[in-house]
Amino acid sequence: MDSWRYEDDEEADEYDEEDDDLFRQDLEALKRACMLTGGGDEYEAAAPDRVAESGTESEEIDDMEFLRSIQKKLCLPIDVSARTSDGSSDLVEDDFETLRAIECRFAKYDD
Repeated sequence: MDSWRYEDDEEADEYDEEDDDLFRQDLEALKRACMLTGGGDEYEAAAPDRVAESGTESEEIDDMEFLRSIQKKLCLPIDVSARTSDGSSDLVEDDFETLRAIECRFAKYDD
């Protein structure tokens, strides 16, 4: 019985490592998206450099607060009449798609 439980613990550790890797990738993508939209310096200071080893609840809350603050700054109302044909609407659309992809990845962490 103990060996079965040990195998499950090993599998759980493997999944945790995969989640950590995915989380790091998400943060890097988010960091790049912020830099492309002109928010590089303020996000650079706030962004964690790595996933916390301990995975404490307060660190998870900090990550979610960080994501929400970025969403608020990037999801400002856009004046439709101000859009031009220079492709800026495409950039806004790309930013929105990036945020949606990150939201989907974060939702998977909750499951």
